[in-house]
Formats: sequence, C-alpha cells, structure tokens
Amino acid sequence: MIEEIVPNMYHTEIPLPRSPLKWLNSYIVKGGDRFLIIDTGFNREECLNAMNASLQKLGVDLNKTDKV
Repeated sequence: MIEEIVPNMYHTEIPLPRSPLKWLNSYIVKGGDRFLIIDTGFNREECLNAMNASLQKLGVDLNKTDKV
C-alpha cells in the first residue's frame, strides 16, 4: 500500500513477518531530480520485495536516490 501524504511524499508499509511490530513505516520523497528513502526496512527478503514493489510503482530510479 502506498499513500501520498503531501505532494511528492509517500508512505508505504514494509511487512515484518514473525515480528510483534507487524510492519515498519517507510517514506519516499520525490525531489526535482533526486529521491530520498527514509527507513528502508530490515535486511530480509520480505522487506526487500515490498520496498522494490513500492519503488517500482513510484518510478524511483535507485541511481538517483539517497537513503536515510
């Protein structure tokens, strides 16, 4: 699920299976010529798959992306 919070700022939930947290909140900001990802998730296949799906839907170019 991707939700636009304000223009060019998006929220997506990254699932955390077998964790009491259930998911973490990740934010993607589209700038003029760069992107910013805030909280990319854990080093787990489930997190990577969910993040990649969200980035693809938003048309994010990882070569023009900063991560925090």
